[in-house]
Amino acid sequence: MFVNQVPFLITLSRNLRFITVEDLPNRKETTVRDKLLSVLRLYRHRGFNVVTVLADPEFEMLRPYIPTLNTCAADEHVPDIERTIRSVKDRVRSTHLRLPFKYLPRLIVVRLVANAVLWINALPHPLGISNEFSPRYLLLGRDL
Repeated sequence: MFVNQVPFLITLSRNLRFITVEDLPNRKETTVRDKLLSVLRLYRHRGFNVVTVLADPEFEMLRPYIPTLNTCAADEHVPDIERTIRSVKDRVRSTHLRLPFKYLPRLIVVRLVANAVLWINALPHPLGISNEFSPRYLLLGRDL
């Protein structure tokens, strides 16, 4: 995902509906691999077993490191993550429009995206596994 030309790695758990987002200093294989493996470690640390990683063909380079990687066809996308990206970008745009600035430095863009994801994770998702607990609470064990 890109916001103001800043690359991000965004992930979504299909059942928990927990979103993670990491800003990428570059799009090199080692950088993307390390960020994705840190997300997988987060799930493993909390006792969740990641069975399959669905991704765009751009992530095919990570197959040696993530054997459960399943990439879609060349002209297709993973629908769940595409919808999540649109939701995050909409929230970032609406927050940006309330700010009195025309230009936003990279650090502010990163924090705007992180803030949007924090609030999406703070409320229970209608398609999630719980109607009471938020995805953030289910995975991290804490509310805001």
